[in-house]
Amino acid sequence: MTDSIKRPIPGGKTASSAKAYCDGWRKYADPIARHFGWAIHSFGPSSVRLVSPDHKHTQDIELRFIELLLPSIQKADACS
Repeated sequence: MTDSIKRPIPGGKTASSAKAYCDGWRKYADPIARHFGWAIHSFGPSSVRLVSPDHKHTQDIELRFIELLLPSIQKADACS
């Protein structure tokens, strides 16, 4: 990823470096992956792909669903 191209990240922001892009996505995707016991496989402009612990299954979750789901997961994790 070059520093001159701005790419969208969750939260309505953009990133121009690979680190900022990955950090922006992980902020949203890590809590969801941990909550379900899966791992991040990859992410793109509009979704994140999770992989099951046995690496046999993947699941794509769209950004708009992640943004709606994340507050509930954070609340549930705080209660446990």
